[in-house]
Amino acid sequence: MQKISVYIIAYNEAAKIADTINSVLWADEIVLADSASTDGTDRIAAEMGARIVQIPFEGFGHLRNRAIAACTPASFCAFWISS
Repeated sequence: MQKISVYIIAYNEAAKIADTINSVLWADEIVLADSASTDGTDRIAAEMGARIVQIPFEGFGHLRNRAIAACTPASFCAFWISS
């Protein structure tokens, strides 16, 4: 069966990240692409089952491409949602 991955790009989104993740719990994989948040965004996401990848911010395109690359290669689709 094909899988669907969701990637979330975030930086200091602790106030919103739980709601964002709750909205995509249907996905087979949730990847949080974090750029060194200092407010606990990554901790909250990890506690909710997301896989965390730390990606230095070098422009949005670079960040998005690295987030897609972090998704499981066998996924049918990588779905992006903003926190």
